[in-house]
Amino acid sequence: MTPQKAWSGRKPGIAHLRVFGSKAYAHVPDQTRSTLDDKSNPFIFIGYDSNTKGYKLYDPTSQKTMISRDVEFDEEGVWDFGSDNDTTSIPPFGDPRIDEQIREEQQEQTTPPASPATSVGGSPLSFLNERATQRARNMAEVYDDTERYIYATGLVSRYMENPTTSHFKAAKRILRYLGGTIDCGLFYSHTNDYKLVGYSNSDWAGDNDDRKSTSGYVFYMGDTAFTWMSKKQPIVTLSTCEAEYVAATFSVCHEVWLRSLLAELGWSQKEPTTICVDNKSAIALSKNLVFHNRSKHIDTRFHYIRECVANREIQVEYVKSQDQVADIFTKSLKFEDFIKIRTLLGMTNQV
Repeated sequence: MTPQKAWSGRKPGIAHLRVFGSKAYAHVPDQTRSTLDDKSNPFIFIGYDSNTKGYKLYDPTSQKTMISRDVEFDEEGVWDFGSDNDTTSIPPFGDPRIDEQIREEQQEQTTPPASPATSVGGSPLSFLNERATQRARNMAEVYDDTERYIYATGLVSRYMENPTTSHFKAAKRILRYLGGTIDCGLFYSHTNDYKLVGYSNSDWAGDNDDRKSTSGYVFYMGDTAFTWMSKKQPIVTLSTCEAEYVAATFSVCHEVWLRSLLAELGWSQKEPTTICVDNKSAIALSKNLVFHNRSKHIDTRFHYIRECVANREIQVEYVKSQDQVADIFTKSLKFEDFIKIRTLLGMTNQV
């Protein structure tokens, strides 16, 4: 029994006690930071202050101590004090699951396919075993941030909860493609051209299960793509015009955020950002502020593009289908078209 419990009948509170030497993150007040600054700074917990109700923290970078009450602790984390070795080795993909999966596929001595995408069906013919299901889930988690196979992995990941043999074959095709293109990557050369340019595209009723379309967009600064997306649309569209219109609205929402971010970094976009679309009807619909039979049934949120066009934040321009680089995010392509667009995105295996 402690003296406090003997005196007051209550156990002493120990919620404030922390593990000595653990990682601590002190909150940075809103008044002392900008939008893009970190909301907290890392420290090492070294004790408690005897004069105030606060934690005593040590900053290894500046070798100074401070006292703060607004602190989050990572008691299982250990501070990395650095290494005397000047060299650092980085794994090719940054995740051990990738190497393991590629090694398994390479043991089968298969030829890497030219394209990662293939057609898959949605009808459950035969179910995969637990190992195959986990492989599909791991691949969706790790690979879906690279534009080479973002459409293919997005397509397969839709069936993670109920995969079939065709989905397993599609996942293996992606792995074989990766095994043959490990040395490919995006090359960002020095440029003074900070003009933002976007491409938007969509298929129509490409999902055989619910007949929804897939939107895709990509944005450039200079000659290389730096942000992209492939995602199934939340609604069923009635025409290619409507599908392209919805896809363009998604790209505009991302474009508005990019303009704000670039302005914060000192690269303000003084001219309207160009969004390239390969559907003239969708372009006309984005510039026509009058509702008619072709647009009155479209959800209000998808008309945001009209306001951006009217405010001269964007300008929607027509691009030929053969020059539409966002095609790679919405559908399977022929070998020649896939290689062409992959090159236009800035992918290369030579530096």
